[in-house]
Amino acid sequence: MTQETGSNGGPGTLSGYTVLELGGFITGPLCTMLMADLGAEVIKVEDRRGDPFRPHEQGLYSPSFRAFNRNKKSMTLDLRSQEGRKIFLQLVERADGVVENFRPGTVDRLGVGYETLHEVNPRLVYLSINGFGNSGPQHLRPSVDAIGQAASGLMSLLVDGDDLKLRGTSFSDITTGIFSAYGLLAGLMARDRYGKGMKVENSMLASTMAFVGHTFTNYFSTGRIFEPGTRAQIAQIFPLKAGDGKLLTIQIAGREKFWEFVTDAIGRPELRDDPRFKTRPDRVKNYDGLHGIFKDLFLEQPRDAWVDLMLRHDVPVSPIYSVNEVEDDPQVQFQDAFISLEHPIEGITKAVRNPILFSEAPATYRMPPPALGDHTEAILADLGYNADRVAALREAQVI
Repeated sequence: MTQETGSNGGPGTLSGYTVLELGGFITGPLCTMLMADLGAEVIKVEDRRGDPFRPHEQGLYSPSFRAFNRNKKSMTLDLRSQEGRKIFLQLVERADGVVENFRPGTVDRLGVGYETLHEVNPRLVYLSINGFGNSGPQHLRPSVDAIGQAASGLMSLLVDGDDLKLRGTSFSDITTGIFSAYGLLAGLMARDRYGKGMKVENSMLASTMAFVGHTFTNYFSTGRIFEPGTRAQIAQIFPLKAGDGKLLTIQIAGREKFWEFVTDAIGRPELRDDPRFKTRPDRVKNYDGLHGIFKDLFLEQPRDAWVDLMLRHDVPVSPIYSVNEVEDDPQVQFQDAFISLEHPIEGITKAVRNPILFSEAPATYRMPPPALGDHTEAILADLGYNADRVAALREAQVI
């Protein structure tokens, strides 16, 4: 068992709900971690090798695993065995939700698909997450984050055909995990209202398309196909390098006053009468020319001087922080944005806290990410298994 540390006190908004997690990597684990932060009991059911993210970088407790698995209990269980399925169905009888992010067909082969579990517990909300959906001509295609980004159109906004480097983070995985939590919550609310469980489905393709949905609406309305630089041009976003080599960005779209403010701040009010920049459509059309003026000008002072100057003129501005700089920002410090959770064997995990604030029943940080099988014996004991039965299960490699 792990010690429960880092709690900020009191039950969360989802206290009393139990969710079983099957699968691994990001989409399912992020979904259930968001539920666990709000007080739900999440039991992560892993095979004896564990979540594939566990050995991603080091040992069985990699940073990638830790990022998506706090506040959970870990139980090892071989669902391919008859006894393992029996134990899982006992857990299902008590559960409110099940989350799986296997490839389509896997849960049915294991005997833990929706129809089977719905018979065991008709009030169960069953969330299925995968790459392309559970049906359709391409639903069995293998999918990982990059495939979700590419198939949805997102990657076309990130990759320049002349510079084939993918930038950013696991946008498709993370977006899918967040949308999945939204779906699971809605399913539980409907179950509580009407008394009947349901199946909820989500896919990386659908979620990532929703994430960039504005680009589709724009295309259907105007015929414009967004490219990597399109949003910066339309939204008038200007990443810049200051004289000390540090980066910052300003954004002047949205309200005309920001254009006036930035031209005042840089001492170039005459730019407002320049026919290339006089109106917002002019500035969009001549984005590269305006960006060039800013690039040359911002090399004249260090970043902090520019940020201070822009803020004095109420221009939207921020340093472009590297990851190691973010925690030194005074607003980040004020928001107490990071938490630390200590595992008695694996040590301390420092991570970003849940972003949602509640005046009552706040998010809690009760447990560190679990080591593989940390809670197996305790969960089995709660199901009525004594020490001899647990030992026999371990000998048979069921757990």
